[in-house]
Amino acid sequence: MITIPCAVATPYFKWQIDLFQYRHFQVYGDDAVNKAIIPIVKRNHITDEIQHDVDWDLRLPYKMVDSVLDMLNLTESQHVVNNVFTAAYQVSRDLDDDEYLEIIDADLFHLKKHDGYLPKDDEVVVDATYENWHLHINGANYIIVEEHLKHDNEGYMNGGFNVILKKKTFDLIYDEAVEVSIKIAKEHPNSSHSWWALMYGLNVACHNHKIKMIDERNCYYPHINEINDNQHIAHYSCDPKFNKHKYPNVDSATFPDNKFYNIVTEWMNATS
Repeated sequence: MITIPCAVATPYFKWQIDLFQYRHFQVYGDDAVNKAIIPIVKRNHITDEIQHDVDWDLRLPYKMVDSVLDMLNLTESQHVVNNVFTAAYQVSRDLDDDEYLEIIDADLFHLKKHDGYLPKDDEVVVDATYENWHLHINGANYIIVEEHLKHDNEGYMNGGFNVILKKKTFDLIYDEAVEVSIKIAKEHPNSSHSWWALMYGLNVACHNHKIKMIDERNCYYPHINEINDNQHIAHYSCDPKFNKHKYPNVDSATFPDNKFYNIVTEWMNATS
C-alpha cells in the first residue's frame, strides 16, 4: 500500500509533511520510501504564484503537481478541496492497477502499520466517523446528493473518507467524484457543503458505480473520538490542543498522555 498525503507548496504544509515523514520512517523503517508518494500542489489559489519545486528536506518521494484550478480552468478557491484526489491521480499514473492507495490530507500521520482489511475491486475502505460527526449523507444532508444519484439501491454510501482502495478502483470513480464535488460546491457556494464537497463526491461516485464503502473506524481524531489499538492513523484537523492553525504556538504540556500526543511531542522536541 502506498500512502499519498496531499500537500501544497506553502510553509503551512511544510511542517505537516515533516511530521508525516518523521512518523512514516519510524513506522516503516528503510521501506518507508516504497510506502509513500507526496504530491505537492504548485499553488492553492488562482492568485498564488506557481511553485515549481520546494526545499523541504524531503526523504520520501515527492512530485510537484498541478492544482485542480489549473487542471480544470477553475477560479474559485472553494474547489481546492479536490486537490486531494487530483493530486493523487497525478502521482499514481505509473502504479500497477492492483496497487493499494491510501489517499489522505497532509494533516494525518500513521500510528502504526496498516494491518486492517484491504478492499476488493468493488469496495473502498474508509473511516465513517465523519458521517455522524458532520456529513450526515444518509440523513439530514441526503438532499445535497440526491439529484446526483443514478440508482435507488442502498448500502454503498456511508459518509466516510480517508480512502484505501486499489488504483484501478480509484481510476473508476475519480472523474465522477471530482465532477460531483465541483457541482455541489457550485450549488452550495462558500458553505460547509462546499468544504465537504469531495467527501460528497466520493460517496456519490461509489454509489453510482456500486462500489461498497467499508467502514473500518481506523482513524483517531483528537477531541472527536477515543484512541484505540485498531486505529492505524490519526487526523488532527480539528484538535484544539495540537492546533494546526496555531502551530508552532502550541503547548505540549497540555497534551494528554496517549500515543498520538506522545508522537507529536517527540517530533516537536526533535525539530525544535
